[in-house]
Amino acid sequence: MAAEAMHGTGDLTITTYLAPDQNTIVMEFTDTGEGILEENLTPNFGSFFYHEGYRNGTGLGLATSYGIVKEHGGKISVR
Repeated sequence: MAAEAMHGTGDLTITTYLAPDQNTIVMEFTDTGEGILEENLTPNFGSFFYHEGYRNGTGLGLATSYGIVKEHGGKISVR
């Protein structure tokens, strides 16, 4: 499934650790796929944001992730 999300190439790595403040759990998702274009990094949490070149306009799924994380009092970012 991760390979499909990365257009058939790349490796997905999920890392979790306790932050230095000892009160925060950090989850990092990194991959070796083609990445997100710089101009798409800021608006990609919007529910109607999509990448036209990906599956003919299918969304990136980050709006759902954003909502789940925010509802649990967390933070999410993309770089």
